[in-house]
Amino acid sequence: MPGSGRRLCVLAFSAALLVIGACDGTSQSASGPDSTMSGNENDRLNTVHWDEAPYESGVVPGKRYDYELLTHCGIRFAKLDGRWWETEALGDGEGNPPRGWDNYFQHGEVVMDAPDRARFLRPDGVQLDFTPTQTVPPGCA
Repeated sequence: MPGSGRRLCVLAFSAALLVIGACDGTSQSASGPDSTMSGNENDRLNTVHWDEAPYESGVVPGKRYDYELLTHCGIRFAKLDGRWWETEALGDGEGNPPRGWDNYFQHGEVVMDAPDRARFLRPDGVQLDFTPTQTVPPGCA
């Protein structure tokens, strides 16, 4: 069918923009307050500078940063130093974080130990290791 390749390309590009828009650190659904969160969580998240380090570039290796890890659809990706990082997927199988993790965001600290390794530290001492990835996080409903 003439033009079907171009339509497929446009469709794929549009879908990619939707995913990126949902998870690029500027969307409310991926990195900011949501109307279904508690007032205290919304208040805390309203003080986060999503457009600065540690979420965007400028992370100093070895320095610990306060960090809000998106957990709502399970835990797999983190945005750090302007790029995506990945850990072994954690969740309850229903699109939620595992028991003991906050939902929508888990507060903690993040440190980039090496150019290819970052660590998220929960206040209770639980740690997750992340490595850089080229995978773009899927959208989350």
